[in-house]
Amino acid sequence: MGKVIALFGIMMISMCVLSSCTDTSPRTDGDQDLNLLLSFDRMAYEEGQSISATITLKNQSKEAIVVNGRLALNAPESPDAVRDLAFHIATPSNQELPLAARVNVRLLKDTDFVTLSPGDQIQRTYRLDQFYRFVQTGAFEAYVVYQNQSDPSDSDAAWKGELRSNTVGFIFGE
Repeated sequence: MGKVIALFGIMMISMCVLSSCTDTSPRTDGDQDLNLLLSFDRMAYEEGQSISATITLKNQSKEAIVVNGRLALNAPESPDAVRDLAFHIATPSNQELPLAARVNVRLLKDTDFVTLSPGDQIQRTYRLDQFYRFVQTGAFEAYVVYQNQSDPSDSDAAWKGELRSNTVGFIFGE
C-alpha cells in the first residue's frame, strides 16, 4: 500500500512539474507564419507501450505558404537534405536520447512540397519507441525541430528556415 501511495505522489508531482501532453505554447523562433506543435497521446507510458508523438505544422499567416511536407525524421546531426524533423529528447538524467534506428530517407521530390492555405495544417504521427531506445525510467522532455532549405522546381519558393516546437514532458516506466 505504501508503494502505491509513493508512486501516486511521484506521479502527481511529475504532473505538476512537467508540461501537459498537449502543451499548446509552441516556440516559433521568431517566425509567426508557421506554427509547429508537438503533442503526445498520453502523459505516462509503461514499458512495451507505443509512444506516439504527433507533429502539426500550421500556416498562421494570411497568405498561402509552400512547405516541405515530407516530414522525414532523422538525427539532428544528419545532413539537411535528409532531415526535415529532428526530435530532441532529454532523459531523466538530462542526457539527449540518441536516435537508435537507422533511417533511410530518399531525396526530396517536387511532390513532397505542399501549399498550405491560411489556417491549413499538415500532421504526422511517429512511434518514437521505434526510433529510440527508452531504457531509463522517469520524467522525459521532448521538442522537435522542423527545417527546410530546398525549393520545388515546379512552383513558388518554399518556406526556408528552422522552427522549434513546444516542449512536452512525459513519464516512462514508472
